[in-house]
Amino acid sequence: MKVSRLVCAVALVALARLAFAGWLELAPDEAYYARWAAPPISLAHRDHPPAVAFMIAATTWALGPTERGVRLAAILCAALTSLLAYALARESGLERRTALGAPLLATVTLLPAAGAVVITPDAPLMLFWTAGALMLLRALRAGGRGYWIAFGLATGAALWSKHSGLMLLAAAWIAAALRRERRWWPGPAAATFVALLVAAPWLAAEAGAGFESFRFQLAHAFAPGPDPPWAPLARLGELGLAQVALLTPVVAWEGAVFLRRPSSDPTRGGLYALAVVPLVAVAISALARHPEPSWAAPAYPALVVGALWAWSRRPSPSRRIVAVAGVATALSLAAIVHVHAVTPFLPLEPQTDPTSRLHGWRSLVVQLGRRRPVAAADYGVAAELWYYTRGRADVRVMRPSPSWPRFVARRADGAVVREVPIRLGDAAP
Repeated sequence: MKVSRLVCAVALVALARLAFAGWLELAPDEAYYARWAAPPISLAHRDHPPAVAFMIAATTWALGPTERGVRLAAILCAALTSLLAYALARESGLERRTALGAPLLATVTLLPAAGAVVITPDAPLMLFWTAGALMLLRALRAGGRGYWIAFGLATGAALWSKHSGLMLLAAAWIAAALRRERRWWPGPAAATFVALLVAAPWLAAEAGAGFESFRFQLAHAFAPGPDPPWAPLARLGELGLAQVALLTPVVAWEGAVFLRRPSSDPTRGGLYALAVVPLVAVAISALARHPEPSWAAPAYPALVVGALWAWSRRPSPSRRIVAVAGVATALSLAAIVHVHAVTPFLPLEPQTDPTSRLHGWRSLVVQLGRRRPVAAADYGVAAELWYYTRGRADVRVMRPSPSWPRFVARRADGAVVREVPIRLGDAAP
């Protein structure tokens, strides 16, 4: 397949995702980021850096404040990430036909496929992370100030997206150490300087706020809780199983084969560092807390390319069987999740079904009628009420009391997906 055909295929997938994005209501986190994107956008935020808010502001300006407008940023980021995954695979030394597996897997494996139509800070993070990974491999292979500076620019943009962009810098230093690099300038030292320079406005705003988001994220990821002694092992097991499901079993197996055989080649050594650093960080988090499975997503570009390397070393008959099994499994899982998200058919309780968060918010606002919501029990409900009243309700987050009325949110088929307490004010004019 020529590069022009790959671009056309990625564009068609993006259009299909844009159509699909309008069939589902915003998840609470998406509504939260959409509320943040309403001007003026604050640089210092308790939760994440502001790239996601700026992107949503731009796409809703282009398409309007609709679900598609909010999610367009995620769809564009996913499309560009797929193209960069192909470039990353080629840069690692894979031949063209094998490298085409990288954008394919970046499109159909479960986490990238679902994340491509749900806007979170992971969307810009994965775009800039993959761009940084590509520049890092080029810098390790060819050296030169230009590639290190480009890596620093991509890392700075990743820092505007999510705190975990710092792991890109850690991977660069580790990859350079594995290569026994003796000259740190203009290598990872120059890249670190450029990255911090790009992120300086956000870091300055964070400093003015007392680095609240850093303290929140560190506590969220690593502060230990009152757990029984066996809980860390249980969390590690759950995390591993979640990664197998999100990557699909075949890709996870081939990725593990790649990680078992580190290479002295500088580009594959860079891939190894780019995969291992996020995985180790999330594993450490699991020893103290219950990490979200998506926190390991920065490892996926390198893991996917590494899985293709392991697959390409298989004997020819085995390669064909593994490829068919891997793609078929990924497509089947992605199709099941997408269909269930629109028309739920799996026997899951709403409390255990992530797709239930994509339903019921319009029905909640309809029940309110002219009554004005002024407070909700959590930030997600508050953001949904703000979004689906088109910004007319400035809803605070408060601890609910027994006197608050409770409202039932329903799917289009009438099924109850949640019941939430909402404090009401005077009737809206």
